[in-house]
Amino acid sequence: MREATAAGLDVVGLHVHIGSQLVRTSESLLAVERLVDVAEHCRDELGWTARVFNLGGGVGVRQTLDAPALDPAAFAAELVLHLRAQWTRPARLILEPGRSLVGQAGLTLYEVGVVKQTGAITYAAVDGGMSDNPRPQLYGSRYEALLANRADEPAEGMYRIAGKHCESGDVLIEAVELPDPRRGDLLAVPATGGYTLSMASNYNGVPRPAAVLVRHGVAELIRRRESVDDLLRFEPSIQG
Repeated sequence: MREATAAGLDVVGLHVHIGSQLVRTSESLLAVERLVDVAEHCRDELGWTARVFNLGGGVGVRQTLDAPALDPAAFAAELVLHLRAQWTRPARLILEPGRSLVGQAGLTLYEVGVVKQTGAITYAAVDGGMSDNPRPQLYGSRYEALLANRADEPAEGMYRIAGKHCESGDVLIEAVELPDPRRGDLLAVPATGGYTLSMASNYNGVPRPAAVLVRHGVAELIRRRESVDDLLRFEPSIQG
């Protein structure tokens, strides 16, 4: 903050990021209070007055049926009122909606392969997993699923959705109710638009899937499916 008056530098405010998948206002209200504390110190001790308070991203999306639904407008309005009560000088409050804009706009389609019973658990394996969505393994993200080609059929049992990567932790969904899955069924996992495309990798040598944009009933390929040749193009000894 000492450089606030340096030539060519205009420090306008304070920024903080407190986490992701925020579905309550309590944490963000506390962040407002902490930012105001810092702003008051800067004003009193440094003679610099914040004009912008940026609370960063993290506005949550509903990924499971038992998750609370968040009203983004009400969420923002409560924060604005709290800032105005804490800080009487003119200032802008910025939120970075990020995932809340695109999270529920995307879904992932998998093809069901093997369905098998192991003890009390019935597994349905799909043609993806940790390589296209590592979030369940990294920090316990939870999802719902349905059979897209049989969406109007009633659920017949509880299934665990496993990936194809030969890892004990390669589980996309611990338990989901579905009609009896069959080989070739299409499993749709909603609310995967926030991070899965950007976090996908070639884990275990698996090519990344295609991405398709659908608008008003028209589908457009926006990222082609990777091939084995794509994986091998960095291996000149194999290509030769």
